[in-house]
Parts: sequence; C-alpha cells; structure tokens
Amino acid sequence: MQISGRTFWLGVLLLTVLLRLPTLWVEVLDTDEAGHAVHSQVLLDGGTPYVDFIDNKQPLLYATYAAIFAIAGPTLLAVHVVAIPWLVATAWLIALLARAVWRHEWAGRTAALLFTLGSSAYLEKDVLATNTELLMNLPLLGAAWLVLGPLVTADPTRRDPRQLSPARLLLAGALLGIATLYNLKAGILLPVLGLLLLLQARWRGLGQGLVLTLGLLLPWGLTALLFWHAGALEDLIFWNFLLNFKYMDAGVPLWLIDFRRGILYGFPRLLLFLLATSVLWVAAGAALRSPPPDRPARRGVYGIGLWLALSFVPVCMGGRLYGHYFLQLLPPLAVLAAGPLARLYGRPARPVDGATPARRRLLPVAAAIGLLLPVLGLTAAGHVRIARGALDGLQPQVARVADYLRAHTCPDDRIFLWAYWSQVYYYAQRPPASRFVYPQTLAGYVPGHPASLDPHRDTSGYIVPEHWDQLREDFRRHPPELLVDAAPGKIHFWEKYPIDNYPILKKIIDDEYQQEQVIDGVVIYRRRAGRGAPPCPP
Repeated sequence: MQISGRTFWLGVLLLTVLLRLPTLWVEVLDTDEAGHAVHSQVLLDGGTPYVDFIDNKQPLLYATYAAIFAIAGPTLLAVHVVAIPWLVATAWLIALLARAVWRHEWAGRTAALLFTLGSSAYLEKDVLATNTELLMNLPLLGAAWLVLGPLVTADPTRRDPRQLSPARLLLAGALLGIATLYNLKAGILLPVLGLLLLLQARWRGLGQGLVLTLGLLLPWGLTALLFWHAGALEDLIFWNFLLNFKYMDAGVPLWLIDFRRGILYGFPRLLLFLLATSVLWVAAGAALRSPPPDRPARRGVYGIGLWLALSFVPVCMGGRLYGHYFLQLLPPLAVLAAGPLARLYGRPARPVDGATPARRRLLPVAAAIGLLLPVLGLTAAGHVRIARGALDGLQPQVARVADYLRAHTCPDDRIFLWAYWSQVYYYAQRPPASRFVYPQTLAGYVPGHPASLDPHRDTSGYIVPEHWDQLREDFRRHPPELLVDAAPGKIHFWEKYPIDNYPILKKIIDDEYQQEQVIDGVVIYRRRAGRGAPPCPP
C-alpha cells in the first residue's frame, strides 16, 4: 500500500502528539525546564543573560523561550506546544539525510519514525522537557544535510557532488554555530564534516572545511559582540565555557549506583538507554558492515558512523548521563539503522543476506517487538509516575509554598529561594531577587554529583567566593520581600546546606528579616523594612 507524503507526515505529527501528551497539561516536567522559564522571563523583562540571571546553558535557549513567552505568555505549555513541530521538522531533515544515503524514500521515512519514537520515550521527564538537546538537533541536522546531502549524491547527471558552494558551506557552518548556541556539544559534528570534506576533495576540502568553520564562528562572533556591547562578555565566557569545564571536572564515576537513594549514575543509565534502543544498534551495526555499494553513499555511512561514535564523547563527559543527553545520539543512530530496517520490511524488496526463510519471517516480528516494547513500556511508566505526582514540579509542597508566596506578595515583589527549587519561582509568578535562581555556586552544590547528597562529604571547594559579593549587590538593588529557606524542609537534598553554615546569608536574615511562616518544614522570612503583606497598591 502506497502512503502519500502528506499522509505520512501527518501520521508523524499525530504520533509525536500522542507520545508527548503529558506535555500539554503538565507545565513543569523537569527542574531545569522551570529554571529556563524563570531566566527567560528575566530576559524578556530587560535583563542581561549571565548578569541578571546566571546558569551554564547557552544563550539561544533563553532567547527561544523568551520569544515564545512574548507571543503566548509566560507558560511552559506554550513551549511544549512549539516543541512538537520542532521535533517533526527535525524528523523531516533526518528523513532527507537517510533517503540520500540509502537511495530510497522508505529508508527516509523509517529514519523519521525511529527518531520520533526515540525522542519522546526513554525517561519521561528527561526527554519530554524542552531541553537544549531537543532544540539543538534541528539546526544541527540542517547543517548535516547541507554538507552530507551533496557528498553522498551519486547521480552522475547532477553537478559534481564535490562542488559545495561557499554560500552553502557558510550556511551550514552558521546552522552548526546556532546549534552550539543551544548546546556546545553540537560542535562535535564539525570535525566529522571537516574530515569528510578533506577525504572527498583533498586540498579543496581543506578550504571548504575552513569556510564551514568560519560559518560556525559567525553566530558566536555576533553573540560576543552583543554581550560586549552590554558589558557582559566576560560573564558570557565564564558561564558558557569556564564553569562548564569545572562542571565536567566535577563528574562522577560511570559505574556508580546509589542503592540507598535509588539513583542511577553514568554507566547504568547508559545500559538502560542501550537496552531500550537495542534494535537500532543492531541495525546500525549491520549498516556499517554492509554499506551501500556506491562510494559516495558508503563514505556517507561511515561518516555518520563516525558522527555517532564521536557523539559519545560529549554525552559521557562528566559521567552524569542524564536521559536527555542521549537525544544527541538519536539522529545519526536513526539514519544508520534506517537502511537495514527498511530492507528488513521489504522496502525496497530484497531478502536479508544469509537469512533462511524462517528467519526472514521472524526477524521483522522480533524487530517490531524490540522497537515498540521499550517505547510502550517506558511511556506507560512515565504516565504512571506523572499520575502519582512523582515529578519534582508535581510535589505537593511546591504548590503549597508557591501559593503562599503568590498570596502574600504583590506582583512586583521579589523573592529569593535558598534552594535548588526553580519550579517554585515559576509557579509563584514572582521575579527572583537575585541572579542566583540556582544558588549552587553559593552553597557548593554540584548538580548530579553524589558528594552533594552525602552529608559527610565536604563540597565547599565548589563555592565561588565572589558570587557572595554579587548576591549582596543583588539584594542592595532589589531586596527580596520574602526569603525562603528550604534546607529545613529537606527539599532536593538541600538539608546539607543549612543557612547557619553561610555567615553572610545568616547575617542578612538576622539583621533584616523576621520569620513569618513554616510550610512543610520550609521557613519563610519577611523583610522588616518591606511593605508587608497584601493588599497591594493599585
């Protein structure tokens, strides 16, 4: 049965919506996502990234969230809606690349389906949230298609595939630069494309690689110029590069499992991902063993294999291996796996090499089960967790504390949370009093590191002393009306960081604040010199 392109892509859209249904009614799927929303609202209100709000994410993430908020209002539901066509567009580019490599429309469609299934399953809060990996994949695939598309073209009636125009290479490099402005890890594609250009055209390829690199530098040059004009270039460098290297250095052993807290680190998470995508890895291995016969396509398959292999470097760096990290592996994995799987299901009709009749009948069934069972199982598990309120943003104390803050402050009153608890800022709908929405460098907390959860291990070495001066500066500019101490409430392992251990913050509270309320162990202080509880002025 022939399926038209319009019908197929409508099906991909509906499948994406179906797999991501929780995102259309659950606002905060992940703590990071809530932080992105808070930071982006500060940007929309005129703040400067890495000065008026700080985090180690790249600037285009905040610009994208802010653009959505400017149109639809400050709700993560709008971000989740935008993520759906974003993913479909990414799947379309993957289909174009797979079709060029494997020379058949069905291979392209297979790659799109593989990506769609994998990008919305695995672990619900990790991949359903609109994270940097999800956003970077679209421009990353655009760059890959612009370069690899001509390189794998073998039609002799077309223009010489080695003749990639400088404009095309500049555009590809610019898209790659845009991808790195969402997440630096996207830059791993640059050496892959550079090597393929060099192998294809020797010295000419070297020049093409330089043009591609220049294109990548253009978005970063423009970004640096904007931050220099705002007096924040040093902050851009620190939070995007220097702190990220420190964050990676503070990694965890790949094999670590915290049985007491039920936390998987590095290697066990990787094993779970490999198990859930085992059919794709078997098919990708078959693609590398039996690539297309013509030389350009064969070189393209090996190049995509190299892209997949090198992507493990940024994914595994630091040893945390959160579920959303694996989204970077899915595009090259889906393209490689698409050829053998399309052939397995008879598009184009061709028997599997060396397979007996019985095996030819069983392999498609086994592959379908191996593909769909993890998706169905992990998606169902995600729905169960969401229904039970197991996500951080669905914890009852989040709503209770956020409701209190909103009810006992005016809309322009600022608040400060001594906690790794960005979802309360989001639900309270009150602006942060400090750039440190995540006070991790004040407390010495390293996200995802077991030392930060162990009360017997000292993490003060991760404190950045000058950030305490910046906190005092923030409080002088706009002191918080309410200050929230989540350590007594044991929120997000914050009990390890009681205020008594931080003399600067303790003195501010003792001199300027008085305790007003305790909710689920979370202590709320009000500024003595503030305007007090509502009613708010008109």
